[in-house]
Formats: sequence, C-alpha cells, structure tokens
Amino acid sequence: MSLVLPIASISIVGIILIYVLINTILRKIIYIPHIPNTKTPNDFSITFDEHFLKTESTKKIQLWDLNPNSEKTIILAVHGWSRSADSLLPLLAGINNEAHVFVLNTRNHGKSDSEKDLSIAKYKDDIKIAIEFIKNKNKNEDIILLGHSFGAATVLEMGHLDNSVSGLILLSLFADGEKLIRRQFEQKKIPKQLIDSLVKSIEFKNGEKLSRVAPKDIIGQVKIPILMIHGKKDKSVSENDFNDLKMQLNEDSKAIILEHEDHVSVLDNNKASSEISIFIKDQFESEFIFNPAFLKKVD
Repeated sequence: MSLVLPIASISIVGIILIYVLINTILRKIIYIPHIPNTKTPNDFSITFDEHFLKTESTKKIQLWDLNPNSEKTIILAVHGWSRSADSLLPLLAGINNEAHVFVLNTRNHGKSDSEKDLSIAKYKDDIKIAIEFIKNKNKNEDIILLGHSFGAATVLEMGHLDNSVSGLILLSLFADGEKLIRRQFEQKKIPKQLIDSLVKSIEFKNGEKLSRVAPKDIIGQVKIPILMIHGKKDKSVSENDFNDLKMQLNEDSKAIILEHEDHVSVLDNNKASSEISIFIKDQFESEFIFNPAFLKKVD
C-alpha cells in the first residue's frame, strides 16, 4: 500500500511531462505566431472597405471588401496557414474590377485577434462567419471560395458542406493533410512513436480525425465547378498530389499546372489570374475581362 501513492505520483508527473512535451513541439512546428499584413489593398490601388467580424468566442476577425457595392460575381478568398491575406492581393488585383472580392484574415493573421491555440476547427469557424456575413450583406447570393494551400483544403471542405457555395478555386492544394503534417515532424527528426501522439493531439483539438477531411477523399464528392492551380516547382506539395486530385475532378472542373511557379509564386502570376477569369466567365456567365495591368508589382 505504501508504494501505491509514490507510483501514482510518478505516473501523474510522467503524463504531465508528456503533455508539456507534445504541446511544446506542436507550438514550435505547427502553431504559428501572429502573422501581420505587410501590404493592404491600397498598395495595389484597390478601393476597399474593412470589416471586423466577431466569432462565437468574441474573437475579432478582419475582412477586406474589395470593390464595395459591386453586384458582380462574389469571391471569398482565404490565405494559407503561414501567410496572411495580403499574400493573395497580387493574384486578386488582376480580377478585382470584374468581381466582388472579399479577403479574410483568420485568427492569428493580419489585424484579426491572436489565438493561443489556433486549430483547423477554429480556422473553419472563421470562414463560416465570413460566409454568413457576405450572404447577409449580399442577399444570399452564391459565393465562390478561393483558397491557397491549407486555405484551399479548408474551402474545399466548406464547398462540400455548404450549398450556398457555387464554385471553388484551389491553389497549391495538398492531397492528404495528415501525411503532410507527419512529413514535417519527420523532417525535424521526431521519433515515430511521438509523431503518432502528436497527430492524435492535433485531432483531439480539432474534434475530428485528419483522415476524415483529407482533400483526396473529399474532392471526388464535390459536384460544383472547381478550378485547381498548381506550381510545377512546388516543393511543399508534390505534383503527384496535384495529379491524384485532378483525376477525381468532376466534368465541369479544370486543373492547370504552371511550369515555372512554386508553392507561393502561383499567387503572383499573370496566367493564374487569367485562368481564374476564364473559369468564372465560362462557369458563371460573368462578363469577365482580365486586366493584366493590375498585376504590376508594388516595390
């Protein structure tokens, strides 16, 4: 009996140490510090309104409304995990005059509030709030979602679940988020047994298994038109991922590979903006005119 208490104490301490270790690793590798905007739409000569929406937990999220009061095709654009909304502006500047574009900064990005434990679930919640705001502001018109990298994976899931989403534009989309995360851990030389625990911890925070929301298992179920754009020189997401996803696209969809672009440079590419314009014109009968002049880089 005298040994029970010390053994129990050691077990509890061990569990606490493992918990601390897992959370420390996650913060260093997965969770990110607050990422500010380095530019605004003003830097691209874009007129815009700025809105701050409240989440259920009273967090503030930033939404740019480009080309306010436009009655043209509505696009909601969502950045990736490690970049803020301003990373999308070079791409969106080329189509802004021909669409009503909204650009979201999720928590921990831009002027949105910080979030100590940013998770995939919270990321999706922010997008849902932005969609509801846009629907209320624009008489429930259909919305095209545009996303880059992790943002692309998230809007793909939203497009699968939300009937008000009429189309998807997916840039640098990976096929399997769990596989991508495991590779990040492996590159940091973390033991496999600990990687399993780290993945389970991420899934616990998100409230669902990563395998349930893998793009490779969702994209084939999506019936709305999809435009998928990928850089051939992308070292973060392989061309094999692109090809696997491409094979599952519905007949109204299109997949484009840009020969000289990587994971990020697809966001500052004339052809990418042009393909988005063509996609929207073909699928949604908008009078889209691509304007390459807006792609002039800002020093």
